[in-house]
Amino acid sequence: MFDHALNSKKTRICKTSNKYINDTSKAMAMKKDLILIYSVQKEVTLLGGVMALLDWDEKTHMPARGIEARSEQMKMISDLMHQKMVSDELYSSLKTLRKEKLSLKDSIVVRELYKDVTKIRRLPREFVQLLTKETVLASQVWEKAKKKNDFSLFKPQLAKMVALMRKEAKYLHPNLKPYDGLLDENEEGMTSERLTKLFEPLKSELILLLNKIKASPEYKKQKEITVKMPIDEQKELILAMQSKMGVTSDVAQLDKSTHPFMTRISEHDVRMTTRYKKPLDAFLSSVHEGGHALYELNLPTQYTNTVIHSVPSTGIHESQSRIWENNIARSFAFWKGQKGFPTNLFRSANMVHPSFIRTESDEVTYCLHIILRYEIERDLINGTLSVDDAKAEWNKKFFTMFGIMPKSDNDGILQDTHWAIGAYGYFPCYAIGSIYASQLYMQMRKELPMDKLVAHQDFAPISKWLKEKVHSKGRTMLADEIIKKACGKGLDPEVFVKYLNEKYSKIYSI
Repeated sequence: MFDHALNSKKTRICKTSNKYINDTSKAMAMKKDLILIYSVQKEVTLLGGVMALLDWDEKTHMPARGIEARSEQMKMISDLMHQKMVSDELYSSLKTLRKEKLSLKDSIVVRELYKDVTKIRRLPREFVQLLTKETVLASQVWEKAKKKNDFSLFKPQLAKMVALMRKEAKYLHPNLKPYDGLLDENEEGMTSERLTKLFEPLKSELILLLNKIKASPEYKKQKEITVKMPIDEQKELILAMQSKMGVTSDVAQLDKSTHPFMTRISEHDVRMTTRYKKPLDAFLSSVHEGGHALYELNLPTQYTNTVIHSVPSTGIHESQSRIWENNIARSFAFWKGQKGFPTNLFRSANMVHPSFIRTESDEVTYCLHIILRYEIERDLINGTLSVDDAKAEWNKKFFTMFGIMPKSDNDGILQDTHWAIGAYGYFPCYAIGSIYASQLYMQMRKELPMDKLVAHQDFAPISKWLKEKVHSKGRTMLADEIIKKACGKGLDPEVFVKYLNEKYSKIYSI
């Protein structure tokens, strides 16, 4: 009896000891896997910052003859990033961690990183190197073609990029249509079928509003106010505005480039560019890029150097630039309190007039530019439109939507850099961003004294609201979920159409 009890006790002690050893070993293994995935993410983030810096320099300060070496430099860094993300060790750790009970933070990081790694592992190393190099070269060819106003110079490189992007789509999403694969990379879960159903009625509503405006007496007598202002003064006004938004000189820098853009070098380092063509356009486009920059600066710090310290979609990123540029900087309250520009510039800032250049278009026609580009690039990628026919198709669609015909390639198909840099499936996100922006703006009006804040240029409460509702979420949830939590409903173009009709009916007395 005693021996049996003693042996039972020894057995229990042995089992407990073994369980403790097993649990300890398991915990140590899990810790090792977690250390690995966070270490790799930090290395990739740092390399990405170097890549962004090289790209920013190439578009702003690099001498022309440096392009060959720069393409090799960027190819090398891209290759390093790719190899780290596709390593068997990282993939094995992620597969193991997905089965474990993790903290909320770790589980979110593992979920999103596994999603990224699974897709990236489908991309052959040689393809990534080739795409990076061709993108750099395509950007330079586009610049030269734009300077000579000649699409034929860019056409061969565009054909190469279209072919490469089709391959990338097939690698990343083998079960989707080519364009849907690229679209999903920018707006997860979106399809061209759903997007077309969204854009067709939106296009009709915008054309209807445009025609009403064009038929109004106010439209027929409107005249753009010409503003002359030295570049130094323009830059001073831009920097003052961006600073009030929260994009201050200790974390941001502004330069010039052919096409305005924003890029993040690190957590506290964002770079923006503008072009000083017209003072009002330079100001508004810089406010636009400032909205992008503010988002990047306000991402959740607890996820720094992880895939979560990013944004869930291009569309929601665009919403942050569009809300500052359009809903705030084009509002009556803003121009009523603006200093530095003539006080009657409110009408010029909101003057509806069909134009050739997307980045200089008004709030009503802007999304028509996007829908046109969406239809062209969708058909290019899916193979129902050839590169040889792209210019003619562009001009035909443009005349149908706007009633005017592009006078040159720079006024038409050559105006944007996106197709040169491989940003396909990106254009639709501008329209999605405009819709999201109107939803967020209308919700802010319910919660904040917007007119008073904007008139006094007291933007801190607005920036704080956006940080709380959008920026601080990072990539913890899908874009539509973020908007739904903030506004009570996901993507809703009806809010956007209602916003435009209310605003421009007052301006044009229709």
